[in-house]
Amino acid sequence: MKKILFLFALVCGLSSFALLGGEPIVLGLTDTVQYPAANCDQTGLRLNVMGGVAESTGLTLGIANLTTGVSKGVQLGFVNWSESDVYGVHLGLFQDAKGGDFRGWQGGWISLVRKDLYGVQGGLLAYTKGTVWGVQGGFLSGAGAVKGVQWGCGNFSEDVKGAQVGLVNYGKSVKGVQVGLVNYVEKMNSGFQVGLVNIIRNSDIPVLPIFNFLFE
Repeated sequence: MKKILFLFALVCGLSSFALLGGEPIVLGLTDTVQYPAANCDQTGLRLNVMGGVAESTGLTLGIANLTTGVSKGVQLGFVNWSESDVYGVHLGLFQDAKGGDFRGWQGGWISLVRKDLYGVQGGLLAYTKGTVWGVQGGFLSGAGAVKGVQWGCGNFSEDVKGAQVGLVNYGKSVKGVQVGLVNYVEKMNSGFQVGLVNIIRNSDIPVLPIFNFLFE
């Protein structure tokens, strides 16, 4: 009875995805060996070894997952590659949101967002070329700008409005807090540092142990 109810729920779920106008099931080995074709829109479940679709809505499980259009939902794989906006969750070894903003959670050994991130990004290497609006964490964390929290063994950002927490923190322009063993700021607009070595280049006393601050 439980199996029958599960199958019924699965059929209903896939049917509801089909109403969105795309393909409820996509199966593939590569772009050239895939059903339906590689340029189709997915609105359900995608299972592939190495394949791509245009727009993706739903759940994707595969080794290497490519989406050329907007991605909405969950993608799990060794590689998740998206060329437009992402809404949802991408988890795996290598993540690259190449062509659009990322809204949701991106996590992997290497996590890359080429535009802005709204949400959470994590990885051994987590890098957002644009602005992180939320939380970014990893062994090494880097961003063009941070409006939120950045944490990791090493953190760097051109512009920080929020907090950096790690062993080594670097901010070109900071308005907020740095906590770590070594904290370095080119220009502190307003904020303080807590750590073993604290450096604020635009301060009258640029280097202090334990605590340093500047409020303009």
